Amino acid sequence: MSGTSRIASGFIPTISTSAGQCTDLLVDDWSSQLRLTFLFYNAMLQPSSDDGTMKSVTVANNRVTLTRKDASSYFYTMFGCISAIDRYGGLGMNIKAAAGATFQVEIQASASCDSSDSSKPISNVLTSNQLGWTFAGSEDYYTVPFSKFPGLDLGHLTSIVFSNFEDAVTFGSIAFYCGNTGSAYPVPSSSSVIEPSSTAPATTGPSAFVMDAFASTDRNA
Repeated sequence: MSGTSRIASGFIPTISTSAGQCTDLLVDDWSSQLRLTFLFYNAMLQPSSDDGTMKSVTVANNRVTLTRKDASSYFYTMFGCISAIDRYGGLGMNIKAAAGATFQVEIQASASCDSSDSSKPISNVLTSNQLGWTFAGSEDYYTVPFSKFPGLDLGHLTSIVFSNFEDAVTFGSIAFYCGNTGSAYPVPSSSSVIEPSSTAPATTGPSAFVMDAFASTDRNA
């Protein structure tokens, strides 16, 4: 099922996954409020944001709680460009939501992951009900099997988007799992926050306005 893309197209770095024995690949363990809502990055150093659509995005105890502002609220986290072929069966995460809650899960892929390709991501959308998820107010482990998304391009996966929330939802660590069966990604006993070591492309947002470049002793910018 195709949906309307919420992620801007642009340069998509390819994330290398070495051949041989497969290990689960962490997308984000929500180890830092600053990294998520100030730097707008996940554990893969890829863009992650609600683009200001949520009432609040709160990180605590390696979990993120998303509280919707209205029906248009959404949240995404990107992977770069991942090939899951013969490796990853899906994405898994712990989720805590109120009984009867539903929301939408969208997996996005790029036609090529080529930096010169300006086309929009290809979206594949299912509801939490279609994924077979039911919530009862407690935290449980849920999977997003790629096999449930007809026509999904497993060779060029770029992001996951959550939307159409009815109430607040809390997510634990999100990770690609190997094969057909996933399990909760272990939370580190002591979090080591990874932050970008160099300037990276900015996510969609307000245009930058230079107040002063300090290029002259006589005047500012």
